[in-house]
Amino acid sequence: MTITLNPQIEARLLEKAQQEGQDPDMLANDVLADYLDVEAPMSAADIRSAIQAKRAKPIEQYIAEQRAKHGYSEDWPPRGVVQETAPGEFVNTIEYN
Repeated sequence: MTITLNPQIEARLLEKAQQEGQDPDMLANDVLADYLDVEAPMSAADIRSAIQAKRAKPIEQYIAEQRAKHGYSEDWPPRGVVQETAPGEFVNTIEYN
């Protein structure tokens, strides 16, 4: 399959790949896979497989990365916001009024 990108998107993809030291084709593949995964949520077994294959990361790692990236405190996210309901399955438990 051949995918044609407009020049602006291609330039952004090449820049991002260079910044991350990745092959542009692999980065494009990963981005498309992530998008498609959002459309069809993964099962707990799929999530565990993705973590083992390093295509996904444990929630603890994601939270630590977000804290560092955005300067959030160690108590972020507030308790009860994210709850693991089964291995690899998480829900937002915040109640909105």
